[in-house]
Amino acid sequence: MIIQPYLPRDTPNPRARALPAEPSPGSLQTTSRPDRGLCLFGALQIAQKAGAIAREIEGVREAVDIEYIHRMRVASRRLRAAMALFSSCFPEKKSRQWTGEMRRVTRALGMARDLDVQIAFLRKYRKKIVAGTLAIKGTGPDDIPILLAGIDYLAQDLTKQRKKIQDDVISLMDNLEQKNILAGMQDHARELSGRAGQGRYRPRMFSVPAVAAENISKRLDRMLSFSPWVLHRDAVAEHHAMRIAAKKLRYTMEVYSGVYRRGLGKYTRTVAGLQEVLGSLHDADVWIDMTTRIILRERVRLRSRASSGRPTTTQISGLRMFLRDREVEREKQYRKFVRYWRSEERKGTWEELRRSLFHDIRIRYLSPVLDMDTQRGQVEAMGMRFPPAVTHETRVTTFALRIFDDTAPVHGMDEQCRHLLYCASMVHDTGKAGGKRGHASRSGAEVLADETLGFSIEDRSVISLVAGNHTRKKRPGSGPLFSLLTDDRQHVTLMLTALLQIANSLDTRHAGTVEDLHCNVLPDSVDCTILASKDPGPELAHAAETSELFTNTFGIPIRFVRNRDKEINENGPVSDQGPN
Repeated sequence: MIIQPYLPRDTPNPRARALPAEPSPGSLQTTSRPDRGLCLFGALQIAQKAGAIAREIEGVREAVDIEYIHRMRVASRRLRAAMALFSSCFPEKKSRQWTGEMRRVTRALGMARDLDVQIAFLRKYRKKIVAGTLAIKGTGPDDIPILLAGIDYLAQDLTKQRKKIQDDVISLMDNLEQKNILAGMQDHARELSGRAGQGRYRPRMFSVPAVAAENISKRLDRMLSFSPWVLHRDAVAEHHAMRIAAKKLRYTMEVYSGVYRRGLGKYTRTVAGLQEVLGSLHDADVWIDMTTRIILRERVRLRSRASSGRPTTTQISGLRMFLRDREVEREKQYRKFVRYWRSEERKGTWEELRRSLFHDIRIRYLSPVLDMDTQRGQVEAMGMRFPPAVTHETRVTTFALRIFDDTAPVHGMDEQCRHLLYCASMVHDTGKAGGKRGHASRSGAEVLADETLGFSIEDRSVISLVAGNHTRKKRPGSGPLFSLLTDDRQHVTLMLTALLQIANSLDTRHAGTVEDLHCNVLPDSVDCTILASKDPGPELAHAAETSELFTNTFGIPIRFVRNRDKEINENGPVSDQGPN
């Protein structure tokens, strides 16, 4: 956003109105309402992914083809990813039950799949050695039988483990069918889809793009947090964690792929490629760890004629050869991983993905951008969903706009920015419908998820960030949604947040102690005079503690003092209606 010069507001607004009365206890709401459009989208995703799992049950039970296990494992991970994104749309008890069941399925299938892949690898590896198509560094023709002995020991041991696990896998499949887990999920999803479509209008799912952008960006940030370890050859745990993060990013993008014009296909393929090369690196690490443990265990144990199931000395020698080969392979895969990562960084893939999250959205998901008056009406209606907060929100909005107007020479923000501050202030406490703890984050999340708001995705994101960070301990300067904004938008978000935090602190007790204020911009500070009929000590102390973000963002300190002698608001109260 290009910040325009600010024109001061010196005249009172004729639409100024009195603060609403405190609501009666009978009007209290105790829970936040889930958004119908978002839940409709989630229901369709979960029904589809639950069906994909159900189709693989018989094949997994029979265990004739290992691909059934693979497909069902991937499908269970995709379902878990979708459930985590839309858990608030389903009954809490059911959601916890489904998540727990699918976690057990994924874990059991994961163990079975890993063993299947390892056994298949050893068979293929052995065939290449026998055929002479695989050259192993440091071994000659006389070493081949020894190497094969080590490989055969590993294959036999893994095959025994796989047979034991199959009973658990079958038990899990029976449990899924007996408890109707998948059918229950599909039924609830269809019911939710039907409820979402009832009423005066069918949800248009306008809220999905902003929520999708935040969730994808969050997963991207998690993956990129491991980038400092890319050039550390022996950062095994960090490389594995990056692989897991890449997998979760890929699944999240797949959930929301329908929201974007090109389905994020380019980026999904790129992340899948990264996941593959990291998987090969992880496979080598697994073989190295497994073989090393066997060798270290056997070197300190005495042998006897009664010993059984233990590798012979010949097999241990073969395991040492295999270990050396896997260490060579690990180095090869590590270099491949570094080349892949550097290539994507040079192409700017990750920043390009961030830009796509706001600018590659399908038209059907884009909310029409309405005029300011209509938008103000929408946020006022949203604020009324938790009536106990309305008086406080209106009072804080008054203070925020007053500080905005008085500090115009410092910030230079335009009328649109003032409008966004008004909107964020009027909904900053709606999250308290779900309890005081974490209410700021809930308020921000509700702004993102509310399909009735007619804002662009950028404006919706700014309002969400400002409202969601209105408490003194929160900063919007880092986070998945903030990183998607342009530099100008980020700066505006920080400035508006600083103003709202101070305004909120001036009514910290929700008692209306502070009645009005006026700020003067001086060469080295901003001095605000407070009008209060009672002792505003707690409010002034809280405002002083909250002023750090203002000082850091505006580059000038702000100070507060009580005026005990005269009215400071000569023009009447500032309008809580937003810009004219």
